Amino acid sequence: MSDPFAPRLTSRAAPSAGATLWAFARGLVGTVLRVVLAVAAFLLMLGALLVGALLALGLVAWALLRGRRPAVGVFKSTLHRARRPMGPMGSSSWQGRSPGQVIDVEVREVPDTDPPARQP
Repeated sequence: MSDPFAPRLTSRAAPSAGATLWAFARGLVGTVLRVVLAVAAFLLMLGALLVGALLALGLVAWALLRGRRPAVGVFKSTLHRARRPMGPMGSSSWQGRSPGQVIDVEVREVPDTDPPARQP
């Protein structure tokens, strides 16, 4: 019985010079292609960052030219608005205000949803 850990002896011929040159060229082209793609991706990311910065700067300049202060923190997530801190004793007071305190109210008339009663 043969030893399973013994190295196998194969009769494979040494690669020719043309095959070695071809393998080297394939590896070189692959490496150059990877480097070119990495540089292109970096330049694309840098360009997008530059466009975003110029757009933000342009919007701030436009707001200042019109005499309006640029709005900061306009976009807030839905989760942030829905979260209410708990007050003392578990009450859900918003930003430390008591639940019964009214800050601002827009008055509008709400129509009745029930149809008027019919008289027999």
